[in-house]
Amino acid sequence: MIWRPLPLFALLLVAACGDAGNPAPQPVACSPGQVAFGTATTGELLTGVTEVLDAEVKGMTLKDDYVEVATRTAGVRAPAPVPAEEVYRQLAATYAAKDRPLVDYGTVHHPNTGGSSTFDGTGRFVSYEAISTVDVPFSYACGGTTSRGTVVSWLAAEQAGLLDCDEPEAAPSPGDPAAAIPGQVRELRCGAPAATPASCAGGRITVRGAKDHAVLGGVSPLHHVTAAGGGKLDQPLEQVAERRAEVLADGAVPREQVYRQFAAKVNTEGKAAVADLGAVWELRTDSGVTTTGPGDVAVARGINAVDATFTYECGGVTVRGTVTSWRPGGQTVIFSCSDDAAPRDGALVRQAKQLTCR
Repeated sequence: MIWRPLPLFALLLVAACGDAGNPAPQPVACSPGQVAFGTATTGELLTGVTEVLDAEVKGMTLKDDYVEVATRTAGVRAPAPVPAEEVYRQLAATYAAKDRPLVDYGTVHHPNTGGSSTFDGTGRFVSYEAISTVDVPFSYACGGTTSRGTVVSWLAAEQAGLLDCDEPEAAPSPGDPAAAIPGQVRELRCGAPAATPASCAGGRITVRGAKDHAVLGGVSPLHHVTAAGGGKLDQPLEQVAERRAEVLADGAVPREQVYRQFAAKVNTEGKAAVADLGAVWELRTDSGVTTTGPGDVAVARGINAVDATFTYECGGVTVRGTVTSWRPGGQTVIFSCSDDAAPRDGALVRQAKQLTCR
């Protein structure tokens, strides 16, 4: 694969609204308040691809006339009014301090179409562009209430790549978040991925590194229980994470077969079976929890996540990927911002405290 730098291209979204009549009053965000950020979810998003250049002779040039396949707007999503730009600036400052600057608030991403590449060989070439996405949950406490939302952004350093449809994709580096991008480009432009020939059959699947771990799926607002005998925590939980039972790979693989072998490996005696392929985890928002005394407490609900890596060997090539899933159930934990978490709930509660405690 050939990587080349791209100049940062940003288009600021300017929003304006008007009404010939009297506009309805808009809710005003409480200020000043206190912002707390949760754990970031990062990924890679393919944003543009060119058509295939069939270079039959040397010296042919591919212009970066990208077809846009995805876009993104840097901003803040919240169901209640919050000072969106201030929340965004605070998060951007933490990333800038780590030399990983985010794009400006309001930026709308579109592929940069100003470049070109000239080849000294023959092949079927495709150019593509991608961004590194960053989604961070937050809580905003002000005036005795707490609002929650998500900052949606991406790293300012864009990525561009070239691949030859006639050559198998090189094996990705372990843990490389961009590993799936070339496979997506091949599916869009190259037809059958070169990594696994269409004639390939009877390949070998090897599942490794299966791991059960807790992921924070939902958290409630802070409950102020005043009754001496306690009471039910009736404020609904809000979802802070998503999880799907799926197979991700850098090339074509028999996904159902991979998932069946994964399930056979992780569904051991004494453990609940993992969800079916394609299922999406849903948060049960009613905490169903009752306290026995007064206090300021909150509820966290975890996902029993299960992940593994795999390889698929067929036709002389190897495709690598990951399987993600979960088991039914999940921990429901009551916690106080002043209490230490139990050892088995430590990571889950620490994540919840970042969103709830102030």
